[in-house]
Amino acid sequence: MESLLATISVTVGLGSLWRFPTLAYNNGGSAFLLPYLVCMLLFGLPMLYLEMVMGQCSNYGPTKLYALCIPALEGELHLFQRSPIHSNYDCNSTGLGWAMTIISLTVSVYYCVIVAWSFLYLFNSIVGGSSLWGKCNNKWNDICT
Repeated sequence: MESLLATISVTVGLGSLWRFPTLAYNNGGSAFLLPYLVCMLLFGLPMLYLEMVMGQCSNYGPTKLYALCIPALEGELHLFQRSPIHSNYDCNSTGLGWAMTIISLTVSVYYCVIVAWSFLYLFNSIVGGSSLWGKCNNKWNDICT
């Protein structure tokens, strides 16, 4: 049960929660739900567990892990191994591992902004006397009810 909850917490993010209702509505509502769940159970969950097991058993990060498991994805830096310019680079890294790392960094920076706005609204709604969304005196909203 703990592994299942940890897996759900890793996979379900803000993007999934925001995007899923739109995907379901645009693609047929409940008719979309069954193929979506089947694909998630057949492809998504096994790939997630495969990636977690590979990292757990090898004790490597994604940059080195994919070079060891899939040698065809190994970078081209081995051609410049003796060059003084490229002497500091790891020759056993892959673009796939680095892409995963950069995407994770980018998404975490994006989510920090969303969390900051959420905390700002939470703080203002608790501490502030009136809520920001309770007023109707802004320049852009001249039609108020």
